[in-house]
Amino acid sequence: MKTNEQPITGVLHHNRAQENYQLRRYFSDKLSNLVEQYWLVSWDLGSEHIHTQKNLPDPNPHLFFDGTSLKLLGPVSKVYQYQMQNNGAITGVKFAIGALAELIQMPMTDLVDKEVNPDSVLPVNSSKIIAQLQQVNTDEEAIDVVEANLSGLTIQSSDKRQIVENIFRQIKHNNDIHTVDELSSAVNLSTRTIQRYCQQYIGLSPKWLLRKYRLHQMLAQIEQGESDVISLVERLDYTDQAHLIKDMQQILGITPSQYLKQ
Repeated sequence: MKTNEQPITGVLHHNRAQENYQLRRYFSDKLSNLVEQYWLVSWDLGSEHIHTQKNLPDPNPHLFFDGTSLKLLGPVSKVYQYQMQNNGAITGVKFAIGALAELIQMPMTDLVDKEVNPDSVLPVNSSKIIAQLQQVNTDEEAIDVVEANLSGLTIQSSDKRQIVENIFRQIKHNNDIHTVDELSSAVNLSTRTIQRYCQQYIGLSPKWLLRKYRLHQMLAQIEQGESDVISLVERLDYTDQAHLIKDMQQILGITPSQYLKQ
């Protein structure tokens, strides 16, 4: 069980927020073709404090157990929030990009911004998983339970999925790509093909994904101390301030000035 030490991205006000919880992340040893990582978070806030955690997550589907229920969270298009109070814990599975598209019998677009019963989508026994997770005491035990129950879902990566993985890698990590046309040149595919693959395997359009990851860059810049909106516009290569404001309002529900004041 290898710990994931890569930088955490997409968390709003990350430096301040992480004071409220403990997050551990691990790579999968046995199901790497299906699972990108396991994540476990716990908190003990007492009876007076409530923390609302806000994230702009990757579009990967997640399976998570919150102590009483097991849910499948589809691709998230906008800011996602979860309220933490008293003490609690979550065990989560972040599926590899595109993996579920080759397992489920419904379009990924039908799962966007939805939480559903895993039994309705995947061949798993939620009641069994819940009962087993309620008995664990360590991260390793929790991951062993999850891997044992997901082991029957292992799949081989198809040629199409490998293409999607490359498209997504460019969207997420190539900060010089801001348009679908630029993405098309980078992966040597037509814009129509990219749009079709993203909808089928990820559930979100490439244009929307590019906008999301530009905001990921913005959040990282702010955490590093940038507090001038004009500088953010220039660093992120926005046409003007209005385009940055539009993206933030549509995806984060807040303006840059409001975010900085928080």
